[in-house]
Amino acid sequence: MERSSSHRVKIAALVLAVIFHAGASLLFGSADVSLRDLLSLLSHNYDPGLSAIVFDIRLPRTLLALLVDAGGLLLALRFRECFETRWLIQH
Repeated sequence: MERSSSHRVKIAALVLAVIFHAGASLLFGSADVSLRDLLSLLSHNYDPGLSAIVFDIRLPRTLLALLVDAGGLLLALRFRECFETRWLIQH
């Protein structure tokens, strides 16, 4: 089955939204981290407090949220296949 261009645009928009929200979850919290601070951490400028906030708290939280969302998506796709079978429709 061939995917239409509008379907590809929707998937691209969803991927961009996930990337945006993952980045926002690294920046915003009770202790705001600026984009400049985050980029300086990635370029190996070591600030112990900022490093603890980003790498010990926010990054694991973000990765776990992405993992849980991916698992939910796979589960939803699996049950969608189950409910679309002929056996369920006929009985």
